[in-house]
Amino acid sequence: TFVHNIPKLPMPNRVNALYETILYNGYGTDGFIVGKNRKTPVDSSKYYGWLQTVKYKDILKTFIKTKTMQMHNGQARGFDVFASNGKPIIKQQKSIPPDKHDNELLAELIALKFGITASSMGFTPVGFGELMYNDGTTNPLNNKTVAEIAGYGDSIIMGWYDQLTESKVFAMDDIYENLYQTIRRIDSVFEGVLDTVSFGDSLEFKGVRQLADVPFLQYSNLIPARIILLERGWQQPMEFALHQNYPNPFNPITTIEFELPEESFVTLKIYNTLGQEVATILDHEVMDAGTQEIEFDASHLSSGVYFYRIIAGRINEDESTISSFQTVKKMIVIK
Repeated sequence: TFVHNIPKLPMPNRVNALYETILYNGYGTDGFIVGKNRKTPVDSSKYYGWLQTVKYKDILKTFIKTKTMQMHNGQARGFDVFASNGKPIIKQQKSIPPDKHDNELLAELIALKFGITASSMGFTPVGFGELMYNDGTTNPLNNKTVAEIAGYGDSIIMGWYDQLTESKVFAMDDIYENLYQTIRRIDSVFEGVLDTVSFGDSLEFKGVRQLADVPFLQYSNLIPARIILLERGWQQPMEFALHQNYPNPFNPITTIEFELPEESFVTLKIYNTLGQEVATILDHEVMDAGTQEIEFDASHLSSGVYFYRIIAGRINEDESTISSFQTVKKMIVIK
C-alpha cells in the first residue's frame, strides 16, 4: 500500500507579499509612490520627478536590473539626474532601475513603504508604521514614527525648485546619508527566515523578532492603521488596442496609450503623410501586459499631420513572435 502524493502550495516569499499589496489596492487608486504626485498646476511636473506605478513588476524593475543583477548601491541622494544621459529626473517614472539612477536611498525607501503597507494590510504583524524611532543619539529623525520617517523621505527625495535661481536644489549629502542609514536600520531589524501563519486562503507572515529586543523602536500611543482588503479596480486588458493620442493637436509633447492583454513585443513608429518613417519610439521591445503610456516629443518635426503605427506580437515559449495586432491612428502637430 502507498499514499498518493498531495500537491502542496509553494512557500510564499517577499514578492508574493508585494504582489498582494498591489492586487488588493493597498496603495490607493494612485498606486505605489516614492515622492509625491506633482501633476497639479501648482507643483508642476516640469520641475519634479517621482516614482509611481500600479504594477508590482515595475517595483521589481526598480529594485534590480535582472540581466546584470545590478542593485542600487550608489550614493544616497535625491531624484537629481539619470545616470544614462545626465538629464534631470522629471515627471512620473513608472520604474527607476539602478542602471538609470543608482541610489541606495531609493531602494530602502521602497522597502520601508512596502513594509508599512504590508503591516497595515495584515500580511505582516500590524503596527509597524506606528512604531517610534529613537536611537539615543542626536539624530533629527528621533521621536518620529516609522510612517513619519517614510513621509519625510518622500518629501526630501524630490528636492525643491528655487524660483529665484530657476533651478532644482537638494538637501546636503549628510542629510540624505543619515536618512538612508536610519531607514536601512529599520528595514533590516525584522528581516529573517520567512514563515507563515497562513497562505492557502490568505497570506499572513509570522514575526521574526520581539519588539522588546529592538532598542531603537518602541510602541507609541497611536492606533495602528488598518487597510481593508479590496479587489483592485485595475483589470488586465482583454485584447490589443491603440488609443488616440492626447492632447491632439499638440506642441510638442503628446501621450500615446495602448493596451496589451499579455506580454508582447511592440514596435511603435511615426510616419508623415508620404508614408516616410520620421521617428521610432519602440523597436521590437518587450512590454508587460496592461495599459501602457508612451510620451512622444515632436520638437524635431514641423507642423502637420502625422500617423503613428503600432505592431504588437505575442511571445511564444521559444521567444518567437506572432504578429497579431497592428493599426494606425492620426496625430496633428501645431507649432
